[in-house]
Amino acid sequence: MTPFTPLRVRSHGSLLWGTAPPAALVARALEQGCEALALADLDRACLALPFYRAALAEGLRPIPGATVTHAGREALLLPLDRRGWGALCAILTARHLDPAFDPVAAVAERHAGLHVIVETPELAAALRAAGVPPAAPDGAPGAGARPGGLWLGVRGVPAERRDLPRRIALARRLGVPPVATGDVAMLAPDDHEAHRVAVTAAAGELLDRMPASAFAPRAAWLAPPAEWDRRVRALGAATGLPEAAEEALAHNRALAARCRLAFDLDRPIFPRAPLPEGVAGAAHLARACLEGVARRYPPAARARARARLAEELAIIERMGFTDYFLLVAEIVRFARARGIPTVGRGSGAGAVVSYALGITNVDPLRHGLYFERFLHPQRRDCPDLDIDLCWQRRDEVIAHVYATYGHDRVAMISTHATLGARSAFRETAKALGVPNARVNALARRVPRHLDPPYRPALERLPEASRVDWREPVLDRALALAERLAGAPRHLSVHCGGLVIADRELTWYVPLERAAKGVVVTQFEMRAIEAVGLVKMDLLGNRALSTIGECVTLARWRGIAVDLDAIPHEDARTAARLAAGDTLNGFQLESPAMRHLLRMLRCRTLEETIAAVALVRPGAAESGMKEAFCRRHRGLEPATFHHERLRSVLGATHGCMLYEEDVMTVAAAVAGLPLAAGDDLRRALGKARGDEEFRALERGFVGHCARAGVDEAAARAVWRDLARFAAYAFCKAHAAGYGTLAWHSVWLKERFPAEWAVGVLNHHAGMYATWVHVEDLRRRGVAFLAPCVQRSAWQAALEEAADAGAAPAAPRDAAADGPPAVRVGLARVHGLAAATGQRILAGRPYGSLADFMDRARPTLPELEALILAGALDWTGRSRPSLLLEARLAASVARGAASRVPARRAAASAARRAPGLAGEDGAPLMPLAVSPVAVPALPEFDAAERVRGEARATGLWFTAHPLDVLAPPEALAGAVPAANLERHAGRVVAVAGLPCAARRVETRDGGLMLFVTLADRTGLVECVLFPDAYRRLGPTMRGEVVRAEGRVEETLGALTVSVARARGFGGADWIAEGDPSRNRPGAAA
Repeated sequence: MTPFTPLRVRSHGSLLWGTAPPAALVARALEQGCEALALADLDRACLALPFYRAALAEGLRPIPGATVTHAGREALLLPLDRRGWGALCAILTARHLDPAFDPVAAVAERHAGLHVIVETPELAAALRAAGVPPAAPDGAPGAGARPGGLWLGVRGVPAERRDLPRRIALARRLGVPPVATGDVAMLAPDDHEAHRVAVTAAAGELLDRMPASAFAPRAAWLAPPAEWDRRVRALGAATGLPEAAEEALAHNRALAARCRLAFDLDRPIFPRAPLPEGVAGAAHLARACLEGVARRYPPAARARARARLAEELAIIERMGFTDYFLLVAEIVRFARARGIPTVGRGSGAGAVVSYALGITNVDPLRHGLYFERFLHPQRRDCPDLDIDLCWQRRDEVIAHVYATYGHDRVAMISTHATLGARSAFRETAKALGVPNARVNALARRVPRHLDPPYRPALERLPEASRVDWREPVLDRALALAERLAGAPRHLSVHCGGLVIADRELTWYVPLERAAKGVVVTQFEMRAIEAVGLVKMDLLGNRALSTIGECVTLARWRGIAVDLDAIPHEDARTAARLAAGDTLNGFQLESPAMRHLLRMLRCRTLEETIAAVALVRPGAAESGMKEAFCRRHRGLEPATFHHERLRSVLGATHGCMLYEEDVMTVAAAVAGLPLAAGDDLRRALGKARGDEEFRALERGFVGHCARAGVDEAAARAVWRDLARFAAYAFCKAHAAGYGTLAWHSVWLKERFPAEWAVGVLNHHAGMYATWVHVEDLRRRGVAFLAPCVQRSAWQAALEEAADAGAAPAAPRDAAADGPPAVRVGLARVHGLAAATGQRILAGRPYGSLADFMDRARPTLPELEALILAGALDWTGRSRPSLLLEARLAASVARGAASRVPARRAAASAARRAPGLAGEDGAPLMPLAVSPVAVPALPEFDAAERVRGEARATGLWFTAHPLDVLAPPEALAGAVPAANLERHAGRVVAVAGLPCAARRVETRDGGLMLFVTLADRTGLVECVLFPDAYRRLGPTMRGEVVRAEGRVEETLGALTVSVARARGFGGADWIAEGDPSRNRPGAAA
């Protein structure tokens, strides 16, 4: 007899209701003896595809569905077939997007192909009245219309005893048959507390205040089929309805047998590209490409480019990808026509088609890139051709895609925001009643990612070891957090993913509105790709914006810059790269990359491209990074396992750096076509287990033997290939990003002030903005404090000679005096965009009182502006300005409270901007009368610097080390710029901590990397496990002094810290919110 199939099953895709991932449910169902399993998460089908694939892979028949809830009503919907899946997606979408959603009307309109299971006769009656037919339990499963129909669900839990007779009687009058569904919210009985805490966290409540009815019953775990049979029969016996129980169990088998939904996976589904009437897509694409070849290639290279182009176009047409290329090219054309910086990335940069169409700016012929890495006849998934755009104008391009293809066919892709260790601990601790202030303090000590068990892991961390994690409530919170970690918390918008369908998207996936109001697919990126939908990554790239602004400002100075004409070799750029002096360079600013550039002595574009690939963790762990650098510098000879490899790996000194190297190596020694080499690369990446690797090795060695390569050499090459799979990087992608990196250093070297404006307005790398400002000050760039009279909303150039407004006409490149950078008002912490608009519209101002009267900042905004130096033009000290501002606020508050009419005005003002109190609430929209205050002395330099740092994240009065560091912190400290002279010696260094990264060693220990900044540059410090345990908490403060040996590896310098001490508070710099630097934030 076919076993019982659980139908009412919720995974953790029910967002803090179910506790188990789909894969765990599948594994447990098989262990329990199930042959099929449904998944019916609440109001979502986010995890339907992972569930479907996991079940098929394990030999379990999947029944993906969902439970739709609304206003206390609930319907479990299970598709019979592909038509039913489309209906389910449409209903779920309406549930989230239609404010007038009516579940009865929605189900009645789209019930064909669906099993509709409800538990209340009242809802069943409404659905019957709306035209949903009752299920036909005796109908034969298999071919035919499969109409589905309406069922009355019976879970088989004790809570049903009281009402089941009434439900069954009413359902029979309606002709609606019963079906046993089971009830699963947990994997096992001991998951009930985790379930209760998850539900409590979703409600934002305390666990001890939640009613028992808010939770699933304790019996709602994935029990064996025989246990569900027993439960349903026991319920029937207890209610005097044994026949109904047997009927419900029989219907469970019949219903499950009818659900035969099958997805057609991994087959690309392309929308039709917009074309002129009567024009064939293939001909249009070929013509556009030939025009591009003529435009982008010199005459001597065009014959080779056309030959390669013909091969690519033939494959593209044969595989049905013509519309895909036309679609991407149209999007790029739109962006460039509107002056929006854009660049293609990914393996698509290996196609001459992409280069000819202007999608990418990397010539694949010049850089030795292969079309087969991007696309070949054996490849079944959609190729990788993504577009980076100016981050500020990306929305314009997205709006164009919606307008071109239709809002019903386009949506942003979701990302499933999951609970990490820190966020899971926050949720469990709050649910257990730990006060919010304490939760916040404790959570700061819990890393975002932590390997279980949590408590011992935290006790090993120096930053967290001083907390008593054995305290019962904390121990319990950590144990529960372990169970919830990894569960989806909500859906948010993927950073760049957009999906375009050939028909209504709801035929394929359900949609909903993410927290920001954007409509997203419930499927995340991997599931979208699996169902075959075209995914476009339109990613906001701040480097493009930085480069674009720098080029624009250079043009204002009268210097035209053609990025395509930037030489691939340049002495000044090379010197910066070889020195690792690449802060705020795209992809070049991390400590690991700056060390690599020094080790490599990087001097050319090709070497920059190699560095982008070589910096990946796997290359360092395998020893490949250091080997490549030593060979590149001539410190050791290149070696080749076989002479045939010299022709394909000669340029990389016998090392494999790129994914494309797998293809060329396989071609050289095994005689495989490049496409087969790409298949081998993919197989290496996907292989799991020794047997799969051995099978691949046997096949490779066999091909080598047939190609005349001896077994010893073949196996040596294979070992390198297998190891290389751990850190392979696409050369086409590296070439695209390496070119941007080279451009960024070239531009910074020639236009440091213009580059600085771009960095302030756009850059968002691993370091705080002050680190980049100090770096650019070392290049001679002058930074002027924000000023309400002169600053724009964002940073801008300002003539150093007169610090006046930028001239209307282009500046003569030969004009005396370099331009300075005026920091924008957006950099002032807490300053609202609306206040910024009033400041810009109202100037010039005559006094502080005039400014308060017309710009109407809140008191916290005004205090931040004063501390930033934005009102220094008044000629008064900052303490005097602060006192006048606070007295004016006090006077306004008192006036409002004394006069009834003014009290009413003040009440209205709380809904509008105006002078405000400490809480930020405006006091009154009345004119501010000048308040007489005594002339107070100016803050000392240290207090001015602290105020500037709190207000802007920057400083203008002095460098903090000059005014904040006590003498003992700096005594005998070696400047960063001189560290190279002390290699091998024990030294002291001192600076402002600007970055920290904790890593786990191979034996499970923890070590810490810390970057310190002094006036001359950056010092990289490392604390090995013993030093980290002793000194970890001391590496925080306004200033840190560290002592240790200077270690040198091929020119890269690190201080191995043995002693350290921190001075002053740790959180004294307020980094501004870059998200406010958006177009239109202030005029």
